Amino acid sequence: MSKEIPKIIDDVHWLRTHAQIDGVPADCFRAYTKLLNTSIGYFKGIIDHIIRLNGESILVPMQPVFIERYLTGFTFEYRPFSSLNELDQLKEGFWRCSDHDPSHVLIFYNQNATVERQRLTKIHELFHFMQSIDGFFRHFLEELIYDDALPPSVIVKLLERVTEKAAVIYLMPNEFFCKKYSEIKAESRSFGYEEIRRLAQTFGVSVQTTTYRIQELNL
Repeated sequence: MSKEIPKIIDDVHWLRTHAQIDGVPADCFRAYTKLLNTSIGYFKGIIDHIIRLNGESILVPMQPVFIERYLTGFTFEYRPFSSLNELDQLKEGFWRCSDHDPSHVLIFYNQNATVERQRLTKIHELFHFMQSIDGFFRHFLEELIYDDALPPSVIVKLLERVTEKAAVIYLMPNEFFCKKYSEIKAESRSFGYEEIRRLAQTFGVSVQTTTYRIQELNL
């Protein structure tokens, strides 16, 4: 029996360090995927609610103001920053509350990024702030951390992935996106790079992000 314990430890270590699926250790992937889908579903519900609240006033490209209205009791300010250091280019944005007023939220975005990336970053950071004050989601994260269900690095990846997906869904809401996709396809009678570019311009996002969304919705 004692000879088996080192073998088991070696196997787990190998799974954590070498066997990965989409950057997630193989032994964590099933739990990670389940938690990811649950979290995305939760924030999609919030996005649907935000859209219903604003109704006919919503136009694309989607603007941060609709999330701001949902987060009552807070004010928001967007500040650009410059990343001159090549390594700092990896930082697209961050948020923090004002030192003088905790209800005033500062959203920082990299002004060296493209306009499309800046828009995505602003929405991304708004969702990070929302997660910090959402009681249900905070409890969800605390349970993950305290129960040691996933390694800390995987929890961080999960949080970023959920936020990224929420931002993309918000910028390209299902109903709006599918409708515009169908209109462009019917008009062009095909759907290639030029049509994807037109769709991307409509929603104020990159061609790459638009292509990903098309694949995600199986269009």
